[in-house]
Amino acid sequence: MSMNYDTASVSEVEDGIAQESLYSEVSKLRLKDAVFYYQGLLAQNNLISSESSASISHEAMLMGEKNFQHPLDMLAEKIIVSDEGTYL
Repeated sequence: MSMNYDTASVSEVEDGIAQESLYSEVSKLRLKDAVFYYQGLLAQNNLISSESSASISHEAMLMGEKNFQHPLDMLAEKIIVSDEGTYL
């Protein structure tokens, strides 16, 4: 899948109780898309290798845990900031 990482297109969905849950299918798809986009940004800026290590170092695990916690905190607060404004 090819994606232009210079601009992001945002598709809007109707807000509903089920869609607001972190565990709803809409939220899961949105988060997966965000992770894919994030990985592309890292690659585009030459910050990650195209290959993976044979084993994961302790330092990599610590970085991964921090990278995991930040989106959870952001999603728990339901605050997403874009160039067009802040979404609560």
